[in-house]
Amino acid sequence: MSVADIVPVALGLPSGDFITLWAPAWREDGEDWEAMLGLDEDLYGFATPAQLAAFLRSGAANDLQDHPSWEHTAHLPVLELDPDEEHSYDLVGVPELLSENPTEESVLELDDCFTMARTIGSICDIPEIEKFFRKHGDLGATYGGIDNFYGREGSREWTRIGKIISKHWDDVLNLIDELVTTPAVDASLVAAAEAELEEARALAAEREDADTAAGLLGDDDWELDDDEDPFWASIGIDPVKIILPTGTRFTLRCYINDKPLFLGNDDHIFGFTSQRGMLRFLSEEPDHSMYKLPGWDQVVFQAGSGELNVRPTDDNIYSFVRLPKQIKNGPIDVDKNQLDLAVELLLDAEEYLDTNVVDPALDSSTRLGSYVESILDDDTDTDTPSEPYDDVVEEWDKLVDWLNGIVEKH
Repeated sequence: MSVADIVPVALGLPSGDFITLWAPAWREDGEDWEAMLGLDEDLYGFATPAQLAAFLRSGAANDLQDHPSWEHTAHLPVLELDPDEEHSYDLVGVPELLSENPTEESVLELDDCFTMARTIGSICDIPEIEKFFRKHGDLGATYGGIDNFYGREGSREWTRIGKIISKHWDDVLNLIDELVTTPAVDASLVAAAEAELEEARALAAEREDADTAAGLLGDDDWELDDDEDPFWASIGIDPVKIILPTGTRFTLRCYINDKPLFLGNDDHIFGFTSQRGMLRFLSEEPDHSMYKLPGWDQVVFQAGSGELNVRPTDDNIYSFVRLPKQIKNGPIDVDKNQLDLAVELLLDAEEYLDTNVVDPALDSSTRLGSYVESILDDDTDTDTPSEPYDDVVEEWDKLVDWLNGIVEKH
């Protein structure tokens, strides 16, 4: 168990924004536990990291004191008690998310908010919240990501969720809001924590300026994509999202001497149905293809501490859901970028597992191969196969079925 598996979280509620602590599920004496900072029926929330730090340093009684990592958490620097984006839940903003068309980010954010609301309901023993989620099973569609909201039926699902939230979400928010209280904290402790936080932020800004001046930031060789996480870039591993007809899977991939290496074993790529599930695996499980990589100990530590961001960038999201219909309609309807990415992943998976499935199927001598080549290769002389394309879709589906079989569900 990591020594830092109590994490600060931010909650956006009707009465304001609060910072508290959350201890995700841990096992002790043969039992599973999960808790948040509070005492008895109260959930403690603070307006600033300094107020939270002051409370922790006061030694006041609370429900997290028996957690194995409490002593470490109680003495964290104030800056480390400021929740990151991954642990910020704007619960009051849920209806606004649903007022717009779904996007990759908005669905993930919505799912995070639903999960946190349900977690609070479970920890704080609010049966009305559990009943709300149990009664409205449509809310679970966010768990599968954006692929559950494609097309006409997906649009209807998004609308159904919007109606549920419009009618009932205020009740859920009020139930949580009523729990939140801010205990009194000695003013001198708050002032000391505020001074520490201000100094830490100033020092961090100075270091960033110094790095920029020294050429460590801004150099062309170090530039990152807008959404690329500096941590993953520094160790050369990418989070990957694979959207298959049977569901969404998350995994990791890197390249060693230009050869792909996935999180997996000799027979399978490990695919996780949620980012949280992958984080739990990364923090606990050493038996896989990546555990000997340089820097892997940093991955394990950050996964255990709740600081790891495993959201893939756009060029590491591979969707196989809409391509069969596009292929059947003809090359003009095919999303070239998504097809290119899908072929890339299929070839990488084939090379990683040292099989010979994808290359023969995509050879230009086959109808599928010539179809794909005519779209992706601007310099090719290959003619597009003639219609109909039912047989091309059938061959493509075989590749997707193969991929689904080797991406082992975790």
